Amino acid sequence: MLQEQAVQNPSHSNPVVLSDKIHQISHILENTSAVHQYNFTAARGQNVLITTPDSDYDQKWRLEYQVDGGGWQPKRHSSAQRIEGLNPGSQVNIRIVATDGARFDTTDYSVVFGSFPH
Repeated sequence: MLQEQAVQNPSHSNPVVLSDKIHQISHILENTSAVHQYNFTAARGQNVLITTPDSDYDQKWRLEYQVDGGGWQPKRHSSAQRIEGLNPGSQVNIRIVATDGARFDTTDYSVVFGSFPH
């Protein structure tokens, strides 16, 4: 599995654009109002994998995803989720936000996101 640390500081206004491979993203959500966003283009119309192998998933933070500008959908479990039926050039966006009612100063998160199979 190819891995890439998110070297840019993701934010709501400046999403991190990811290359055409699988990415291991580990970062810190700075506070409960922070929003981190990542964008991926399925250049070949390939399936996209999203998984959240973190024990704090859905306790302190959660992930929502969007396909081709549609509505944001919650990722409901920490196991792998495959987004299928994409067209070449389809855009898949994810955002990391605090769960409702969460209280923390900072919290780590970990996401695997990108081309599947790579």
